[in-house]
Amino acid sequence: MRATLIILFSLIYVVCCGQDIHKQVAKIKSDPAYKWGEGYGATIESADNMALSALISQISLSIMSKFDNEESQKTVNGDVHYSETVQSQLKTYSIGTFQNVGLIVISDEPDAQVFRYIKNDEIDKIYEERISKVKSYIEFGQKEEGKYQMADALRYYNWALALLQTYPYPEQIKVPDSGKEVSAKLWLDSKINEILNNIRFSITNIDEEDSQFIVNMDITYKGQIVTNLDYSYNDGYRYVGPISAKDGRATAGFNAKPARNIRIKCEYIFANQAKTLDQEVNLALSAFTPRNFSNALIIVPVRNVQTGKTSKSSSKQEDILETNSVQQQIKAIEANQVTFAKADNEAVCRSVMQEIEKAVRSKNHAGVRNFFTPEGYEMFNALIHNGNASIIRSPEYRFMPYRSMTLCRSIPMQFKFKNNRQFIEDVVFRFNKDGKIESLAYALTKKAENDILTSDKKWDNDTRLTLINFLEDYQTAYALKRIDYLESVFSDDALIITGTVLSSRKAGRDVSSALSPDNVIKETRYTKAQYIKKLRESFASKEFINIHLEDNDILSAKNHLQGVYAIQIKQNYFSNNYGDSGYLSLAVDLRDKMPVIKIRVWQSEKNSEFTVHSLLKAIQYE
Repeated sequence: MRATLIILFSLIYVVCCGQDIHKQVAKIKSDPAYKWGEGYGATIESADNMALSALISQISLSIMSKFDNEESQKTVNGDVHYSETVQSQLKTYSIGTFQNVGLIVISDEPDAQVFRYIKNDEIDKIYEERISKVKSYIEFGQKEEGKYQMADALRYYNWALALLQTYPYPEQIKVPDSGKEVSAKLWLDSKINEILNNIRFSITNIDEEDSQFIVNMDITYKGQIVTNLDYSYNDGYRYVGPISAKDGRATAGFNAKPARNIRIKCEYIFANQAKTLDQEVNLALSAFTPRNFSNALIIVPVRNVQTGKTSKSSSKQEDILETNSVQQQIKAIEANQVTFAKADNEAVCRSVMQEIEKAVRSKNHAGVRNFFTPEGYEMFNALIHNGNASIIRSPEYRFMPYRSMTLCRSIPMQFKFKNNRQFIEDVVFRFNKDGKIESLAYALTKKAENDILTSDKKWDNDTRLTLINFLEDYQTAYALKRIDYLESVFSDDALIITGTVLSSRKAGRDVSSALSPDNVIKETRYTKAQYIKKLRESFASKEFINIHLEDNDILSAKNHLQGVYAIQIKQNYFSNNYGDSGYLSLAVDLRDKMPVIKIRVWQSEKNSEFTVHSLLKAIQYE
């Protein structure tokens, strides 16, 4: 516990003894530039907690005294409610935010005495940093909203709103809107309401399968495909979820056919993710009651929808009940992509896929073993047991020739884990030249796929599919915890870094200098062996891992390095006990059958200096 405290508070220790300690404490107490608190207890920990509480109380009184006359009117006559509000605000700062809290241990256990102190300037800084974070979250939300990533947009906007509550003067914070400066609080409230008011769920069909009624739905925002959205639905007894929808498709399962309406709640708080992604937001959500948006509840009418039965002997749905606007938009997107030649063995592959559909629906997986290579069946077996997999609607396959293979894109599937956590993914099957399925992968989002299939007109189809296959294999390896694959694709001398930029420096001639020639990077570096060991430990602690790659930027090296690619792509990582969102940068050699990753760097934010260009430059130094 003491080690944890050291990490959390970034402690400044004063090592002194006897009279020196008391002189130092007395000097700080007499200096108005400091706030301080003392604590006593049988242990250093209990004494430290008391000292911190006393320090927080001092800061609280300081904040209340700084209010202008109008606000001060509210605190006269001992307004208890206001005082409690300030205390709640400060609790959201007390653990993770004060970076320079001093600690002096005046006496040791069993009669421990601890002295805590902080400069007033540091208190002002944390408020400035908090508001900067609010504005950053608003900017992130606007970017995600523009890409119809509504789960991310709602998360960023609501987290900004939660953090805004922890600022003593929220009405002073303004954001630009249509050329004017408006209240950030009112803008966020309006924006979240706008998003929730414009999300539409529409039923496409209802399947009856194994005494279950599976309602398949489209999700759109202002008529456009929603790239992602988290939601729960009421099955008549409770709310099931959260379910992470992908590319505008949602599903809900019932023991009896819903008679009139389906009640769906859109997720906007993301409290579980805050626990792993942002401790400040987590504390804010705990200290204050989150804003309730009643329009997060959406009533989806069933109307006179008939039920189509999905036969175990055929994947055909007998009734497609409404125009599938999402599927129409997807087809329009695909129509603007590059054209692929027809696969010679498409009929055979389609027949195999129909048998696999039946096997997955009937849970009779062993019956299709002969359609796979040994390694392919091992992946298939791992995938379908990764969260009780099921097919959620009738697939619309695309078959593409790729070198000696045929790619089948794809089967839409749902994966269910403990505590009702569910994900929707598309699964790609890859046939070898002998007609056997040799590998599987979770497909990229439609946006990420489309970026590659429509970018750089100089690329041929082989290049595009090579990049797509690699990125899909990469994200699938983490989802299925395929340490063997990851160990094989990382170069023995791979540069593996996680970190953030701190300040300027002169360029060096090594690889990491070339990556960001004008910046110092606060980084954690791993050798390949260290990184694989870290992954093994991480995988062992996780029930599931869900990764989505999107917003990619890719460049190809030229001349003697043609076939080597620099990739910068946004990665959303979520598991049962950890989550993050950031930018993954890879330098990968795709010239041989097996990819080789030379550089892997993860950063929490996109860095304008750390680009695919700098990655390519770094490769030149090898």
